[in-house]
Amino acid sequence: MKALFTRHELKQLYKFNKLKFLIPVRSIQSEEAVRVRFAPSPTGFLHIGGLRTALYNFLFAKKHNGKFILRIEDTDQSRFIPNSVDNLLSSLKWVGIVPDESSVHGGSHGPYIQSERLHHYNKFANQLVESGAAYQCFCSQQRLALLKKGQKTRKEQTRYDNRCRHLSKDKVQQQMEMGIPYVIRLKLPEETEFIEDMLHGKVGYNISQLEGDPVLLKTDGFPTYHLANVVDDHLMQISHVIRGQEWLTSTVKHTIMYKYFGWNPPQYLHLPLFVNPDGSKLSKRQGDVFVEQYRNKGYSPATMLNFIASHGSAFPDLTDKFPIGNDNYEEVLKILIQRFSPSEIIHSDVRMNFSKLEEFGRVLTERKITNAHPEQLAKLVKDVYNKVIKNYGDNCVINPQSLDEKSQKYIETLLDVRKGHITRILDITDDEYKYLWVRTDTENLPAQTEFLQALEKVEKFLEESNLESDLVSVMKELRNLSKLQDINFGKLMQFLRMILIDRKEGPSIVDIITMLGKNETVHRLKSAKLYLSGTCNSRDKR
Repeated sequence: MKALFTRHELKQLYKFNKLKFLIPVRSIQSEEAVRVRFAPSPTGFLHIGGLRTALYNFLFAKKHNGKFILRIEDTDQSRFIPNSVDNLLSSLKWVGIVPDESSVHGGSHGPYIQSERLHHYNKFANQLVESGAAYQCFCSQQRLALLKKGQKTRKEQTRYDNRCRHLSKDKVQQQMEMGIPYVIRLKLPEETEFIEDMLHGKVGYNISQLEGDPVLLKTDGFPTYHLANVVDDHLMQISHVIRGQEWLTSTVKHTIMYKYFGWNPPQYLHLPLFVNPDGSKLSKRQGDVFVEQYRNKGYSPATMLNFIASHGSAFPDLTDKFPIGNDNYEEVLKILIQRFSPSEIIHSDVRMNFSKLEEFGRVLTERKITNAHPEQLAKLVKDVYNKVIKNYGDNCVINPQSLDEKSQKYIETLLDVRKGHITRILDITDDEYKYLWVRTDTENLPAQTEFLQALEKVEKFLEESNLESDLVSVMKELRNLSKLQDINFGKLMQFLRMILIDRKEGPSIVDIITMLGKNETVHRLKSAKLYLSGTCNSRDKR
């Protein structure tokens, strides 16, 4: 819907701050008790846009010593999906967003599930009817469908024609006595209505020009979003409504109802939308958009919080500092609460950069390993060990029966060497790193005599070396060996990688030897030497 302000007029409502962003003149009022709510519908898993809304509400409440309420808006029973509420609560808890009031946590303003509050909506809908601000509509679905079809044929705006608004009291009473099903509709004023938004300033819309009187209460006794939203926000004493920009025009309907009821509306802040890198709408058909998907892939809560917070402009003094924290979501939330600046938010859609997930994951995982206390490191090692045994069983190079001291030291070394390369701790157990846990297949090695001779010398050198203090000399010795054997150094490195990790490309030979350790490295070299000796001898005899 087109706003009723020109670009020039909008500029008069805003001022420039030092960051050159357009921000509203109106400041956030926090003298009153701050009570905010996140009100999702139980229609599946939590969307990353929903997580942003929940996070901003949570941060706003905590920054102003207020309350964060979780309200479940399940009035559209046709879209209800079982277990959705549990999934929502689980996802929020996973990132440390715990409601002060909810259907689980209790509170003095419950129930917190809308389907348990139907008596409120019925009461207030009828109150609007009695005051003349709403009316009963008896139009059948068949009539509404024909009305819509005719408007489309004539290329008109599809809208309800407000037919029942003009029914006499006697006619309404007659219809009701006949038991004809009806809905209750709100009477929209014909003039332009204005709303105040903390981000967008004063914005005006004439809703009645584009749609007919909206339904407030359906024939089944359930309210529509608009009625339930207003009634619940009022009864739950919500002070600020922070939600997505897609609800901006609907807010006009809400402020109309606040006027009809004689209630003071909350303050509004409508957030810019999350969109794809190309500017298109985020869609589950285009990739991962649900928090649960990232959780199942092993991303940490701190990575997810950093990813969400880094998109947008609500944390201007953190823009160049993400990711923050040490992969501890409590630490991340504490920083975000302190730095949250909703007045700095800009209007434009936020284009998601999903590569940040991998980048932030690597950085935070590295910090987690580097800064881990002995108990924390022991837990990381245990997690890795359990996953390795599950993936590879008795074929492991580590003890499959128990996590002994040798296996623990082995895993600690691997984590230390590969930190900065892995996005999640358990990445090190994936097929990409299978060579760390299962010995390589010697049958893939090239049966060339010059490589066999080089292998014998490498094996002898490593056996006689103190690798813990002599790793620097390994590469020097290998270069000397390639010259002595007249073998291309790059091909020698590929040959050794094939022996040690079953691939030509990968980590440096020094890193590989460090990860595998002297004993495992020498064992693999001996196995390869035995295999190549037999293969080369058999070929020479032929």
